[in-house]
Amino acid sequence: MKVALSGLDKLVKEGKILEAFDTYFTDGVVTYDEAGNKTTSKAEKRALLEGFFNEFTRAEEISLFDSFIDGDTSYSSFRFIFSKNSGEKFQWDEVIIRKWKDNLVVSEFYSNQDYAELKKSLVKDEPKKKAAAPKKAAAPAAEKKAAAPKAEKAAPKAEKAPKAETAPKAKAATVKKAAAPKAAAKAK
Repeated sequence: MKVALSGLDKLVKEGKILEAFDTYFTDGVVTYDEAGNKTTSKAEKRALLEGFFNEFTRAEEISLFDSFIDGDTSYSSFRFIFSKNSGEKFQWDEVIIRKWKDNLVVSEFYSNQDYAELKKSLVKDEPKKKAAAPKKAAAPAAEKKAAAPKAEKAAPKAEKAPKAETAPKAKAATVKKAAAPKAAAKAK
């Protein structure tokens, strides 16, 4: 699943969203968002995506900040900036939560949750798992003194995914924020 998630997110980041959808989603995929928009098949979702790309014709920026896997579910944090033919720009950040089966997406949920908090809440049990691992035998005192400092002390702290409010001021003046593109792509 890790390879499939990486491939899917890479295509999305490159703006090849339809290709990613065609490659990594099952025919019966269910997609939904916090606003209550929902599709129940690949054909239905693809039609919405095509409608979206007819209206939002240019991907100005697609940033993947982070992704992780928890069981059969993946979480990817993205920022999207799309523009219409008129030049009007829309920006939104979202967490895409996907359920997988046999390396294909069976459901996808679009959320405006805080990614860092979501990740922290889901991986809070990690230290317990590490603590349960067998411990190595203690090194003699002379070897302990000669040991190199721990890598984690020297490594920089991981950065949180930036929030939409941290976008540069000049860009923010020309960019409209959108909750998510799904509302614009509702079936008529």
